[in-house]
Amino acid sequence: MQFVGHELAVAAYIFGNGLSPSEILVENEHCIGNREALLTLRPGEEVVDDVINLVVAMVSSNKAEKRRWWLPTTFAQIASNPGHHCKATLDYIVAKYTGFADNLLKIYVPLHMRGHWYLMIVDMWDENLIYLDSLKSSVDRQARIDKMLEVARLLELLLSETSSYECKTTGPKSISKFRIQEPQISQQAADSNDCGVWVAEWMIQYDLWASYDLQVINEHTRMTIAIDLVMGEHNPISEEVQQKAVQFWDRNMICSYLKGARPRNRTRSPVGPLSP
Repeated sequence: MQFVGHELAVAAYIFGNGLSPSEILVENEHCIGNREALLTLRPGEEVVDDVINLVVAMVSSNKAEKRRWWLPTTFAQIASNPGHHCKATLDYIVAKYTGFADNLLKIYVPLHMRGHWYLMIVDMWDENLIYLDSLKSSVDRQARIDKMLEVARLLELLLSETSSYECKTTGPKSISKFRIQEPQISQQAADSNDCGVWVAEWMIQYDLWASYDLQVINEHTRMTIAIDLVMGEHNPISEEVQQKAVQFWDRNMICSYLKGARPRNRTRSPVGPLSP
């Protein structure tokens, strides 16, 4: 794995043994960005919804990108249980993760069903509901599609409001009647628990795809997501956590390496202290 500079120290700090699982590494008002959540990005672990929501917050932080929306996992939960949710939660999601829909191109909605993550992309331009699934199942396919349609109906309801448009003459679209599109993509290993990582990567690399096929998902992918979540500008405590990571490296990693080895002059972190 090729990590450089502070990335190496941050990776060691995220996944280091003996550190508090409750320590907040990514500050977010909608979910818990603690070490316990990020540790589900270890190889073989099933990624929890807090990680997916942290990814949503990270990609949504690009204020220049107004033509795409990424919605947290709670949106699909509300769509599936319309009579059992707090209206304030839906209002918060709309205020935090959406905007005017006049020039909206795509909406990304992570979905979870029976321990499996997959992604729905609403293509407003071509009027498609894109179904991305890294572990397809002939048994569960229709149930997963039905869940997408629940989300589509809620989106359709929200976008029927004139307040959703800057130009009040813009007409809403019948999202629930969009065509289902199911691109041919590679499939994860059945025992890999990588479905959440695929969903995260589809959202992170939204602007790179001529197709939706991911060529490589591995341990490096998981660690890179964790590092990006901690070090990204969207994280208000990024600098603080990086300082702790450098101190952790100096205090433990190098000392551990030198234990039983011939002393060397270099005992500092991979890149030294953070620049002011």
